[in-house]
Amino acid sequence: RKRNDCRGWGVSGLSRNIATLAAVGLCLVLPSCGQKDTHEKIMGDTLGLMEQFATALEQASDNESARQAAREIEDLVEEFDKIAERSDAVGKPTPEAAQDLAKKFSTRRTKVLGRISAATTRARSLDEGSLLESLEHLGKSWSTIP
Repeated sequence: RKRNDCRGWGVSGLSRNIATLAAVGLCLVLPSCGQKDTHEKIMGDTLGLMEQFATALEQASDNESARQAAREIEDLVEEFDKIAERSDAVGKPTPEAAQDLAKKFSTRRTKVLGRISAATTRARSLDEGSLLESLEHLGKSWSTIP
């Protein structure tokens, strides 16, 4: 049986394992590892977060469920911040690309914005402080996405 090792390279088994784990770890952390970020991917991810936001907000029917929705929405703030960073890194799309994105995602975007609008009106009527605060936090984060 032939042994596959790196003795000729001066690398011990432990060092090789650590290097492999580090490379895998970086691929999990860095969004650009293996797959380049695109305007289309960012738009899809943004709409996915908006759908999660709508779902959380739609569940707010009383003060207790409003507080639960507030916690879920607060968790989304960090995700929206990450989307804003990714969008900044990719830069603005060309006018043609922006038009193509608008066409491709129009139906999904219109649907989720309708859900958010209706749920926001209903949620604000509950007048639950934690929910109103989380809506404000998310609004600030959301507004930074170009």
